[in-house]
Amino acid sequence: EFYKAYCNVEGENAKDFQEVFKWAKQILKDYNEIDLYLVDPDKIFKAIDEASAIKTWNLGSPLTHYQKRYLKFFKSLGSYYKEFDKNRSEKSYAYHGLVYRKVAEKIDYLIKNFRNEKILFAGLNALSPSEEKIIFSLQSQGFADILWDADEYYMNDNNQEAGLFLRRFYKKSFNKKFLWIEDNIIKNQKKIN
Repeated sequence: EFYKAYCNVEGENAKDFQEVFKWAKQILKDYNEIDLYLVDPDKIFKAIDEASAIKTWNLGSPLTHYQKRYLKFFKSLGSYYKEFDKNRSEKSYAYHGLVYRKVAEKIDYLIKNFRNEKILFAGLNALSPSEEKIIFSLQSQGFADILWDADEYYMNDNNQEAGLFLRRFYKKSFNKKFLWIEDNIIKNQKKIN
């Protein structure tokens, strides 16, 4: 599907499938991250285009053929994304990050139509912005509980990077109830062989 979108954008200048396949996997991974992290596609592709222009800047010298192709490629990423999204939408396809983006964008509508069920989220640490929006929106409306498993060693010491997300989510949590905050790291005896 991405290759079709690429060909639609490039027209007769499109490279063959094998050549595009070499870099398409990374592009699709980046598109997934853009959606998962709720990044504005227009803004990110504009920033990428501007950064690549700065990278190839030659004071007073004309751009080489390679540099022109490089700039055109980065300028095209946004067009590929839009065309890929249009084609994907027409066929009702989705990928991981896009599913999270769509649910996060429509979470208020989904909550209004939610059945009286409870969702339990467990084993969380670092969450993407889309996951945060979904989980905390459901929790704030009483449709979800979050089961945390944390240790005071990470929760109470800001120097412990491993607890960064847990501390942030604790502040964000609506009921301030963390199951379970224990004190096993300091208090439990260790035996090291």
